[in-house]
Amino acid sequence: MTKFPNGKPTDFERKIKKSFDPHLCEREDLKQMIVHGTVSPFIFPKLHTLRQSKRIKSGMDLSMRNWVGKPYRTKQNEFQTGKCKGTQDVKIFSGMRDGAKFVEIYVDDRLLDTETSQKLAINDGFDNYMDFVDYFHGKEFDGQIIHWTELRY
Repeated sequence: MTKFPNGKPTDFERKIKKSFDPHLCEREDLKQMIVHGTVSPFIFPKLHTLRQSKRIKSGMDLSMRNWVGKPYRTKQNEFQTGKCKGTQDVKIFSGMRDGAKFVEIYVDDRLLDTETSQKLAINDGFDNYMDFVDYFHGKEFDGQIIHWTELRY
């Protein structure tokens, strides 16, 4: 998608391309930051993607694409390729608690704490955690995280 439901551009193409920059990936300190999920969103903003299917396996070729125009009615533009370095099962539940929106994220059947949930949202390309909460509010999501880096949760 090129825009979030609130109309803000996702900038996913640029964010994904940055995560494949070989000059940044050669730096050992950045590799460690990726593994630990502490990398700055200005360096590697989108380190993985969430998909509702569970068909991607480690080692498979990845084709990152966006729609040229209207989704499902126009051609797709492939802007990046890569290899899947691993997947994790993810479930997201949302609702209201004490008058506020919330999401609970389970990765490999383990509930993520707030800090790790915030990192997951940023690493998935959201500008902030609240945009992630707004996007998933009222939805249940069952799928996988597709990784093209060594990062795991």
